[in-house]
Amino acid sequence: MADIIFAFVVLHYNEPKVTEKCVKAIRENTKKHSSEIVIVDNCSPDGSGGYLEKKYKDQPHITVLKAEKNLGFARGNNIGYTYAKQTLHADYICVMNNDVLLLQPDFIERIVQEYETSKCGIVGPHITLLNGYTNYMYLKIHTREYFEHELQMSKQMYRYYTSRFYPVRNIINRTLDKLLPALKFQKQPVKETLDDKIQMVIASKQRHKNIVLHGCCLILTPLYIGKFDTAFDDRTFMFREEELLYLRCRKHEIETVYEPSIDILHLEDMSTNATFKKDCKREAFKNKCQIDSLQILLEELR
Repeated sequence: MADIIFAFVVLHYNEPKVTEKCVKAIRENTKKHSSEIVIVDNCSPDGSGGYLEKKYKDQPHITVLKAEKNLGFARGNNIGYTYAKQTLHADYICVMNNDVLLLQPDFIERIVQEYETSKCGIVGPHITLLNGYTNYMYLKIHTREYFEHELQMSKQMYRYYTSRFYPVRNIINRTLDKLLPALKFQKQPVKETLDDKIQMVIASKQRHKNIVLHGCCLILTPLYIGKFDTAFDDRTFMFREEELLYLRCRKHEIETVYEPSIDILHLEDMSTNATFKKDCKREAFKNKCQIDSLQILLEELR
C-alpha cells in the first residue's frame, strides 16, 4: 500500500471555489497517503485557471495543467490522465468532476481492496446527490432504438433553440404551459417501464459488474491504465462518455465494478450551469453536443 501512487484528475471549468472544495475533500480523506492531485483547467473564461495555478504553486503533490482551449469532458480529462500515467506513473487514477466531494477517509483503501479482489478495470462508486437522493444506475445499456430516438429528439430541440423565431415561440410555449401543460413543446424521452425503474433502484444499492458507470467519478485501476493511453474516447465534447467507455471495456473484455460501499457526493452540473446564463444558448449547446455524441455512439453500436 505504501508504494502505491494514487492520482486524482480534477477537470476544472470556472467556479474555482467548487474546485477548491473538491481538492480540500481529497486531502482530508487521503491523509494516510501521499496522493497526487492533477487539476486540468479547461481554458476557463473567468481566468480561474491562473488563480488555481498561483494558489497551488508551492503546494506539494498538486499540479495545475492549463489547456489552451476548452477541450470538453473527454479530451480535457485525457490531458490529466496522460500526465498522471506518464509523468506521475500512477497505479490508480481517479477521474472526477470538480463538483465531486470524497466522503470516506479510507477511500483509497476501499479501491485497492476492490481491485485486489476483482482485478477489474474500472470502479464506480455510489453517488449521493446534494438533495440526499441517489444517482441511479442502469443494469444494462439502452437499446439502439432508444439512442436513435434520443438523436431525433435532440435534433428537434436544437432546431427549436437555434431558430430565429425562438423568442416568439418561447412566449407561446410559456403561455401554453400555463394554460394547456399537455401541449407544451418539450423533449419527451423514451418512457421507462416499471421494470426499468426497479432495476435502477436495485442497481444503486447492490454491487454489480459490467453496468454503465456514471462519469462524474471513475477510478481506473492498474489493469485499465496498462491497457489504454486515454481515459475516454476523445471524439466527444460532452455527453455519452459513459456508454462509449462501457463499449470499450466490453470490447476488450475488461470488467467494471459498481461498488455502493464506496460513496461520493456529487453537487451536479455546477460548471455547465455557471457557463451559460441564457436558457436558449445553454440548451442549444447541450443538444448540439448530444447530437454529435449520439452519432458517434450509434456508430460504435453498429
